Amino acid sequence: MFCNLFILVYLLSAVISAILVVYSMKRREDAILLSFSWLCAAISIWCCASAGEALSVTIMGKQAWAVLQYVGSQTAPVFFFLFVATFTRLDTSLTGRTKLLFFILPVLSIILAASNQYHHLLWPDIYLIQGPFSCVTGYFVHGPWFWVEILYSYFLIAGGLLLLLISSLKQPPVYGI
Repeated sequence: MFCNLFILVYLLSAVISAILVVYSMKRREDAILLSFSWLCAAISIWCCASAGEALSVTIMGKQAWAVLQYVGSQTAPVFFFLFVATFTRLDTSLTGRTKLLFFILPVLSIILAASNQYHHLLWPDIYLIQGPFSCVTGYFVHGPWFWVEILYSYFLIAGGLLLLLISSLKQPPVYGI
């Protein structure tokens, strides 16, 4: 029961994000909506793959879904930062080439996730754990590259939040407050 609810939440999140992608792509000439749609697409992939991993009961299945999760989880922070930079109009110094440079580490992380069985830099070991309510959970031991990617993701998220803060401080007070 609990596992099904957990998977349902992931799938509902994936569907809502996918609907937002479709809606925002209708007005893709707007740079803000275009960057928002890329962010929602990454979130949708991430949530859908998380549901797949939760449904999987083998180590190989969980690892395959985890690799697909990395497509969303590693690109979402970049798309978040780029969306916030566009939304706040603080992206004037970001060229197309500069924006592409933000994706070097995420693409490398996805490649390392897909080839983890050869080097174990991301996940040195993966265990199956029988969780509560008959859920089979994958426990991924974190290797050295995990900490590199997580720091990069947090850096991008913090950078996006900083841009929001800077932008909000530059705005005139609302209703004289």
